[in-house]
Amino acid sequence: MENSTAIQTTTSLDNFRYDGIMSKNAIAFRHQFGDDGYLINDILYFIAYKYQSDPFDYRQLSFFEKVDEKFSIFKFSIKEFCDVIGYKKNNFREIHPRPQYLIDKFGKKFMAELDLIDSMKEKELLEIVGNNPTNARLNIYNLRKKSKWRTIDKYKKLYEGNVHWDTVIANAIYRASTEKFKFRFEIDDSTEIYSEAVGGLELMRAAVKSDYKDNKQETFFTFYINREFEQNLNRYFVTTNIDHVKKLKKPKLLYLYDYVLYLRKVAKGLKKDHIDCEIKLLSEIAEINFANIRSIKHKLSEKFKNMNALSGLNVSLEWAVASPKSKYAYKPIIVFHDLSDTKGILTKAFADKLQHELIEYYRDKYRDKNWTNFTEHSSFLRWFKNPEYDLKNKYSLFEKIHQEVLGSKPDIVIVQEYFKAS
Repeated sequence: MENSTAIQTTTSLDNFRYDGIMSKNAIAFRHQFGDDGYLINDILYFIAYKYQSDPFDYRQLSFFEKVDEKFSIFKFSIKEFCDVIGYKKNNFREIHPRPQYLIDKFGKKFMAELDLIDSMKEKELLEIVGNNPTNARLNIYNLRKKSKWRTIDKYKKLYEGNVHWDTVIANAIYRASTEKFKFRFEIDDSTEIYSEAVGGLELMRAAVKSDYKDNKQETFFTFYINREFEQNLNRYFVTTNIDHVKKLKKPKLLYLYDYVLYLRKVAKGLKKDHIDCEIKLLSEIAEINFANIRSIKHKLSEKFKNMNALSGLNVSLEWAVASPKSKYAYKPIIVFHDLSDTKGILTKAFADKLQHELIEYYRDKYRDKNWTNFTEHSSFLRWFKNPEYDLKNKYSLFEKIHQEVLGSKPDIVIVQEYFKAS
């Protein structure tokens, strides 16, 4: 058994696994959530990274609170999210121009008032915000650019002294936890993946915001993440790289990258080095809005070139004449020049799932025990290394997960060595 299977604490990762179904449906983020979709997708990337890099902290809150069988409770740190995904923290202090919470609460009336503000000339706005030139300029800026709705009395009063969902990050988490994710592509029933998500997948639920003050203030959100998303990180995944995610965000190439990763998975399964695509779908995923087919062709080729340069994905976009039945003259073909697996990726998937399930087992059995210092893992590790505690069940979990992820029953010697070595 490789060393990567041993119990880990916090680990810095380059390559990590992302949900293959989300990768396939990258375009759905744009369709359903608009500009908010980029951030929601990045949040899911962060959760996937955290699941694999720091399982103790990922499961920390679940030790103290019994959770729904279909959901895991997760503590989301804005600071850590920014560090991992590559954002500046100050960006998330900005006010969302149209917070979904207020749209849900006030509906068309709220939208109409914002549209009215957008349509007003400066003279009309001056009449609303007062005669003091300095204050007027500031308020006009707020009305136009940042927090226009906050100058409207009824919305301002709504949030005085209350937790609110008006920043860009809070709005993204609010939407992800209140709207079911609507798949663009149907799920193959034979895989039994997201089998209950016919009407859309509930990605998150019950989000709560908290501000903690030590030396400086830090903002956390807690919410429940669907375990189906977690399970796919071990059974139906694509392999990505955290540096690629950071680099591809800004030029808005991440949706295209997600989808190409999914197609790479398909090509590998079919034992082919290429996949034929539809130009309309590919241009939509790449966010190309030209009407002229030659312009689309040129722009797609340019985006693939940039994506390759930033990610080293080693794919190329080639073109063929489309069939006479097609309404388009060209057919894009994605060619994969390297379909080899990332070394040890399945072993890591096994190790991650085993560690999470061991933590869950420990949590469920010893919830009411007076264990101390769980956040530093000491009580769990004492239990894990002690052969007097639950050895039969530890072995059973190892064998079950080895079969699920690696497709084989392990030799008992490997099982015994694992618990000794770790």
